[in-house]
Amino acid sequence: MTNPGEFVRFLKLLPFDVRKSLWLIPLRRHGKKPDLPEGASTLDPEYRLTLDQAVDRLRRGLNVGLMARGDIVLLDIDAAYKSGADVEVKPTLTWRTRNGGLCKLYINRGVGFNAAREGYGELRAVNQYAVAPGSYVPPDERSRGGDGRYAVIDPRPPATLTPEEVPGWLREKPHKARPVKVRLEGP
Repeated sequence: MTNPGEFVRFLKLLPFDVRKSLWLIPLRRHGKKPDLPEGASTLDPEYRLTLDQAVDRLRRGLNVGLMARGDIVLLDIDAAYKSGADVEVKPTLTWRTRNGGLCKLYINRGVGFNAAREGYGELRAVNQYAVAPGSYVPPDERSRGGDGRYAVIDPRPPATLTPEEVPGWLREKPHKARPVKVRLEGP
């Protein structure tokens, strides 16, 4: 149920310099966890995928992750979007997540922290990743209209994001970035 065409469509929406700098990582089939050897890091250049390798993985039914490493900012909006809570954010390139939430991509203009707020979402600017469009993860019990597919729903060009533009509901509790180490547990 992965869709390499959706991933290619997503890539074409990115400015060339952003597309060229993407840090893509392998994710498990039907999962969100890195598909790396135990103890390996998502920051290790050995596991960085080229654009062609990412498309090939999707053709084989495997997922791809998109890493924020200071050049882009990924904003996941989860339950707050689904419940109608006020989570006003700057419009930008957006894709729907497996459970019907949103992931927004911005060009980073100085955001040097990650943040999360329970029930609302996460800001990923440094050494964290999100599942890329074209991937598939079966929806879980929290799904509100999601079908498991990660697909672009707002194809506008990526907007920039400065620290001052980070939504207030995420600026309250920023946390330090840390690399993801792989532990072999479940999908």
